[in-house]
Amino acid sequence: MIYLTPCGPASPATIFINLEDTRRMAAKGYAFPVFSDRIEDINSLLGDGEEPAPLSRPELAAGDATIFDAARILHRGHVPEGPYRDVVLLNILPSLNPWQAEFQALDDDAMFTPRATLWINPFLPGMPRVPIQADPPVPDWAAYSHFSAN
Repeated sequence: MIYLTPCGPASPATIFINLEDTRRMAAKGYAFPVFSDRIEDINSLLGDGEEPAPLSRPELAAGDATIFDAARILHRGHVPEGPYRDVVLLNILPSLNPWQAEFQALDDDAMFTPRATLWINPFLPGMPRVPIQADPPVPDWAAYSHFSAN
């Protein structure tokens, strides 16, 4: 998560707990619930005498980043009144398909031949590849979305 706006003490940020406490909360039945079922105070799940989970709320400047395993570490946005939190999220996921299977399913040119991304319309899933032309016109979807200088 790369912050585009700073997150100080009174601005929006992300709060994390560590892996051990994430597992402790999961043992109590709280493990990555749907958004509507999330609770504000994670420590409210704990009984009397149980050690509270320390919350980590890093203060980051614009351009700073935090890297964490979102599927294993409980976290939530903290958005007090005030400015918005602008971030770029980069999700890094392992391939679900072994490369050997990809090589067998796709021919070599689909994997390694340079292709003009101009001909891949991101708004039409499953669109077949269009052959590259010597001097191709700009597709209307690219012209209308200002992806092209033409």
